[in-house]
Amino acid sequence: MKLIHVLAGASFAMLLGPVTSLAGSHPQKHHNFFIGFNAGVGVADVTLAEGQSEGNSGGAANVRIGGAIRNNVLLGAELTGWVRKENGHPVGIANALFALTYFPSDGFFIRAGMGLGDTHFMDTSGAIPESKDEFGVAYAAAIGYEWRLTGKLAVGPQVEYNWLSVHGELIDKASYLNTTLAFNWYW
Repeated sequence: MKLIHVLAGASFAMLLGPVTSLAGSHPQKHHNFFIGFNAGVGVADVTLAEGQSEGNSGGAANVRIGGAIRNNVLLGAELTGWVRKENGHPVGIANALFALTYFPSDGFFIRAGMGLGDTHFMDTSGAIPESKDEFGVAYAAAIGYEWRLTGKLAVGPQVEYNWLSVHGELIDKASYLNTTLAFNWYW
């Protein structure tokens, strides 16, 4: 196991102690506008057009904005992605999605989204490697829990799975699984 994964897990566990002690001191209200971001780690699985599949770990992030339809249903737009360095060049997968978040009880939530995705990888088939972007349809699903630290701020873990259907010259399909820590503000 890589040292970065061990350090990320230990940091995450240390954060949960103080955060959970504040849980329950503020009600879960989702009215009007919200904005949030996540940061963490992820593992991507990329299937090349030739049929080869490769998996890699990297960093993960998510940014979202939207509004409440009801107290337990949120509709928003989000950007989510996975990135790493390969031979000194950044490679990654990113999605722009419309997403629906449902809170069945307290801070537990499930989210589903659909939109467009982009893959950014190095094409090494030619004499000179070049970066190549290919686009496709993207889908996402997430589960998590958030604790209210104040009347407007909530923090909690999220696990998210993203899948892209690209069918490009370099990439056929791609997916990534992220584990992140979310920070959400509600107004």
